[in-house]
Amino acid sequence: MTQAWILGAVSILCSGAALAQTTYHVGVGAGPEYGGLGATIERVTDNDKITVGGGLVNSHRIAGEAYGASLMYHRFDLINAASGEHALGIGIAPVGHRWRYFVEQDTAGRWHYRTDYHDVIYGGLLAYNYHPRGASLGGFHVGVSYGYGSRAGETASGLNITFGYRFN
Repeated sequence: MTQAWILGAVSILCSGAALAQTTYHVGVGAGPEYGGLGATIERVTDNDKITVGGGLVNSHRIAGEAYGASLMYHRFDLINAASGEHALGIGIAPVGHRWRYFVEQDTAGRWHYRTDYHDVIYGGLLAYNYHPRGASLGGFHVGVSYGYGSRAGETASGLNITFGYRFN
């Protein structure tokens, strides 16, 4: 399953736009489109971008770390197309996490924490990003997104903030 997801993401990134100039960039940031606190690889044209991201969703001293990945598509020409500062996006990304741990006693009478699971909850995401220099250029951006997802009967939803920097 993981190999199929990675192969699909790479094939989307490598597919070129027919008439638009395509560039590739690396970005770092925090938010769902970065898979948590992480990095992205982006395929950018004049009107849109596709990003694949991965990062740390949560770190807990008892339950451990949970890592996530994301796949996003953004359009720059839907709001004030002349400026290129506004991007609307849709994608699949981490929208929450779940864990369960408990305390148990070993044969020597010592108590220990034991983690049962620590998972990422993936879901659909609607996003808006503001790029002060223009979405097709690098630099800082800030955004807001709403996501909803479920896993094993547990749901997660909410409003998220994204901060990031894309290198040229």
